[in-house]
Amino acid sequence: MHALCLTLALVLSLLAASCQVAEPRLESVDATPAPGLAAPDDVTGASRTKHLGDAPAEAEAPPAQSGTARRMVYRAALGVEVARVEEAIESFLTAVRGMGGHLGARADGAVTVRVPAARFDDALAEARRLGRVLHQSLQANDVTKTYLDLEIRLDNARKSRERLLALLQKADKVEDILRIEEQVRRLTTEIEQAEGELKYLADQVAMSTVQVEFKAVAALVPERRRVASRFWWINQVGVERVRRDF
Repeated sequence: MHALCLTLALVLSLLAASCQVAEPRLESVDATPAPGLAAPDDVTGASRTKHLGDAPAEAEAPPAQSGTARRMVYRAALGVEVARVEEAIESFLTAVRGMGGHLGARADGAVTVRVPAARFDDALAEARRLGRVLHQSLQANDVTKTYLDLEIRLDNARKSRERLLALLQKADKVEDILRIEEQVRRLTTEIEQAEGELKYLADQVAMSTVQVEFKAVAALVPERRRVASRFWWINQVGVERVRRDF
């Protein structure tokens, strides 16, 4: 019994030490291009916005960790001026479905779609083809470190839970059983959370997000021709002002 208590105390101390691992943070790197995508303008991690006439900037992507595949999350937002908004939206959605993507959200003339990461550039090209690009922003987030940290946390939590379950089979004191079961419940919660985060990251890496806001071409309003008055002072102040004041 004394040996069991010592073993249990050792396992709990190891659990406490393993739980002190800092939470991973999302690292955003805009310098890594998607497949076929030109490198973004900056490496600050924030979205970049390009307007017509902007010259593209070149940036080198940081080297990937040796032996580790880079996991990148790509997003884009565009504003496109088109002749007919509804027709442009339907054409864009049809092309997206043909790429293996799907509609995520739609509000008036704005649509958000998810496309396979390998077709990210194709979706952007299709949106640009439909009209005149008013603005666009491209974002590339490197989640490799976050993904690896989650995998390590998940593996440690699973191993610790297995050790606790083995001790639970040997425990015969109610106090020890309750303490072990509490730790097992806590680890089970951590495992489920880590699995959910990994699943979410994997989905973000596999499917890129593209948001396009289609705007109709503004109609030109013909300028009203001013008719000259026979009173010189009316011509100076304007007929419209005279009518408004009187």
